Amino acid sequence: MMTKHTLPTERILDQIHQRLYAHEQNPKRFHQDRRMLLYAITWPATWLEQRALPITAQHYEQLLTDRIDAIVTHGQPERYRDYVPAYLLKTIQQWFNHHGDTLYEQLKHIRNQLHSIDTLLNSNRSRNRPEDIVTPLAQAHHILHRQKRRKHPPQHDPDPQQLTWRRLCSLRTSDWLEGVDRVVVGWLIRFFIRFEFSSTDPILRPPLS
Repeated sequence: MMTKHTLPTERILDQIHQRLYAHEQNPKRFHQDRRMLLYAITWPATWLEQRALPITAQHYEQLLTDRIDAIVTHGQPERYRDYVPAYLLKTIQQWFNHHGDTLYEQLKHIRNQLHSIDTLLNSNRSRNRPEDIVTPLAQAHHILHRQKRRKHPPQHDPDPQQLTWRRLCSLRTSDWLEGVDRVVVGWLIRFFIRFEFSSTDPILRPPLS
């Protein structure tokens, strides 16, 4: 049965707090960064999920611990102290880019062994099968990703055909001026099109005086 103590996230967060925030003057900084730190440390689970690779909680924790060790040993504090989550995520992703193939081969071999064991011990599958930590960690990452996107929605250029006075008032000054320019240009285009048709169409052309 999966319990809250099975997942390694809290232990990994404790390491990050002790080792990467040790000199942080703002005691609230770690708790402010906690959500994005979770986003970073659950990212490997999505990589594993996409490749249907199993992993134990201990192995997953060791992978992240090694990345923390690398930051402490070789990292530049002046670069990562401004925003630890982004630096940590970049470090993790770079490691997977360089060593992912080796990890894949290792875990694929384990996956194949587990499949063979499941086949032999089919009657005791639920009792002998290792707990799946990849799925809940990947699901947590997907939820955090959706929350991150809702918090920072993409900025779309205003549609000049849909601009109203209320929307113009809600825009920033630069966007407001750009929006006004587009509206004015649209009005001028429609005016000249209407004038051109009125001057050439005998029905619309005004009578000569």
